[in-house]
Amino acid sequence: FQITMDSVTSTEWLAKLKSAHPSLPYYEPGTVEIDTENLLGEGAVCAAYRAILPEYVAEACGVTVGDRVVCARVILDGFDSDLLRDLDVLKDVADLSVPLYGYTLHVAPVTGLHHLVLLSALCIHGTLEDVAKAASAPMAPLVKADVLLQVARGLCKLRRRGIVWRDLK
Repeated sequence: FQITMDSVTSTEWLAKLKSAHPSLPYYEPGTVEIDTENLLGEGAVCAAYRAILPEYVAEACGVTVGDRVVCARVILDGFDSDLLRDLDVLKDVADLSVPLYGYTLHVAPVTGLHHLVLLSALCIHGTLEDVAKAASAPMAPLVKADVLLQVARGLCKLRRRGIVWRDLK
């Protein structure tokens, strides 16, 4: 993990998050099982790990459906100040983004330092690049065209909402 907070700082962040996003569920430290041995990937803002969200409640019917495999996005050092703004943006583009299930703190066993973690849907097959590399044959031209069209439509929707994506890969 690359972001560290003492207990006072993490308490302040939790208060800010709860105030700004009261409908976003908070999970007590230790209730989400984060597999810190297996890094799924790193981006500009976070490092991603596979995690288990216990006793997940299905939004559509309010029924507990059991454990759910999720992505634990650990906010990297220096990006925590942008977090509330970024969560506002995600809420505004929920139809275009990966679903966000909640947040938690992970307390490092050795150091006792706190790490802020966002819990989101896990894309089981990885990124589009991962899928393309794993394929036994190159993508057909029509499949490539469909993917590019979907990306272009998503970018246009974001732009209409005043958002310009800065790190499209």
